[in-house]
Parts: sequence; structure tokens; C-alpha cells
Amino acid sequence: MDTETVQRVTTRVERGIVLWTTRREEIKRLSADVYSVPSCTNDGRYTVNTDLRFCTCPDHARAKAQGARCKHVHAALLCKAHRRELREIAKAERAKG
Repeated sequence: MDTETVQRVTTRVERGIVLWTTRREEIKRLSADVYSVPSCTNDGRYTVNTDLRFCTCPDHARAKAQGARCKHVHAALLCKAHRRELREIAKAERAKG
């Protein structure tokens, strides 16, 4: 992997983190593994399948060819992990009585 590819991977991860932290309320869960994630460049939305690590955005194919994921996949995975963590906290609280 060359330096340019490493930079793109890092940038996509960082952009995914920024997307999730700044616009998480706009990321909508459509089903267990499918999320609707807002575009950062226009008013559109992209569909992300977290199980398949697939996104309908134009960058998905480029990222995949480089062994990476687009920022929308990263944001959806963060959203899914956050939901899982909240469920675990709620479950622990209920177990306390």
C-alpha cells in the first residue's frame, strides 16, 4: 500500500467519525443492518448495509478497490455500535433492579 492510499483510508475514517459525531441524529436505522446516512456535499442520502459493508455513494467503489470503506459506512458502523452499547447499558440497569 502506498502513502497516498494510506492517506485516503485515514481520511475516510476521520470523515466518518466527523459525520457521525456532527450529524448522528440524521443517521436513520432502516432495519437491523441497513442505515440511511446523509450526504455531506448535498441534500441527498445514501443507503448503507453494515453487514455487507456496502454504500450507495459514488466513493464506495473507489474505497472498496483500495481495500477501504467510505465515510458513510464508517458513520453507520459507529451508529450501530453506539446503539448496541446503549442496549447493553439499559440491560445492565434493568438487571440491577
